[in-house]
Amino acid sequence: MKIFNLVQSNTKDMKKFLFLFAMLPLLFASCAKESSENVDKEESVYYVKYSVKASATNRYINYTNEKGESVQVVNDGEDINFEVVIGPVSRGFECLVSVTGNPAKTRIDCSKDNSPFAYKASGGNSLSYTIDY
Repeated sequence: MKIFNLVQSNTKDMKKFLFLFAMLPLLFASCAKESSENVDKEESVYYVKYSVKASATNRYINYTNEKGESVQVVNDGEDINFEVVIGPVSRGFECLVSVTGNPAKTRIDCSKDNSPFAYKASGGNSLSYTIDY
């Protein structure tokens, strides 16, 4: 009789174990689905890096800051190797940078959700780019 109770007890434990083991994938699948839904609901954050290279005769650099306002930097008469990062900004933000005077090189790079900066546009004295990714 003791042997029968022992076998019966082990069978019940085994059924409980198999049931719990079968339920684990369902638990993890529902957790993963919930987190991906939360990620879709969050809005991405962007940062913009403006770069300008120009000669000493170029007097002004203008760029749009994170509030959408124009900022002017005055050159003190030396060759320009200017770089500034602004943000956070949202998708749809219009990045603008310009230089007055002789030909210059301008560049705009963007970073999304703390990823490394990626090249978006380059040009001459005036450059714009709208964040659309």
